[in-house]
Amino acid sequence: MVFDAFMDDSADALAEKVAVSGIFIGNKEQWSFLRREWRKRLKSEGMLYFKASEYYGLRGEFQKFRSESKYAPPSGREAAKRIFDDLEALIRRAEIVSLGIVIPVGDYMAIRALPEAEGIWQQPPYFAALNGGFFETVKAIRRLPGNNAVAFVHDDDNRFPEYLRAYHEFKEKNPKTAGLMRGFIPLDDKQHPSLQAADLAANATCNFAKEWLDKPTEATLQRLRRSMYKIGIWDKDYMLEVLRTCRPTSGTRGENRA
Repeated sequence: MVFDAFMDDSADALAEKVAVSGIFIGNKEQWSFLRREWRKRLKSEGMLYFKASEYYGLRGEFQKFRSESKYAPPSGREAAKRIFDDLEALIRRAEIVSLGIVIPVGDYMAIRALPEAEGIWQQPPYFAALNGGFFETVKAIRRLPGNNAVAFVHDDDNRFPEYLRAYHEFKEKNPKTAGLMRGFIPLDDKQHPSLQAADLAANATCNFAKEWLDKPTEATLQRLRRSMYKIGIWDKDYMLEVLRTCRPTSGTRGENRA
């Protein structure tokens, strides 16, 4: 079976604290259910699509909830939150596997500056999160019974050509993992509920990650971990371990998440 993995990214406003890659993995039936019910829920509100930035800012498709004549504060925000909660519940009902890669930017930049990291992480943090998403997605489908592979889909933003190059570079450096990867394409998130679901979850996870970084307690950590089926946090210790697994040989590395 070939699974589809829909991916999206998120970061804090200035991309100074955290970078997140959210990945959702499902089969044809799971995605069909989510698309049908997602569109039905939005249509009931007269909305065409969901976009996290518009939800948090009450603009775009959520603009109507700013109207104080129709929604006396705080009822507009509460109405928008009900839509968010219902869409999040649909993701759970579809039983789609969710993965999140969280990279604290400060830790990433500190490790990248080490002499032993030279040539390993040369790109912005999200590219490391993207590579981690590829690795963890293939790792997840390997656990499933049968012979499976996965095709990746990402929001078609202006950086997708760079993401595609990163995809091919990852496959070259990880040939065993690459054997189960069946392509990487861009789609318009406004037209595809699957990408909207990835956007919703990636942004929610990013917000929980910022809370954890600002207040690193067990409670904020557990809240972050509950935001996805599986969360991978690239803290300093983890990135140092990844560096130790990299084996530079003739310009390539072994199977790893770098």
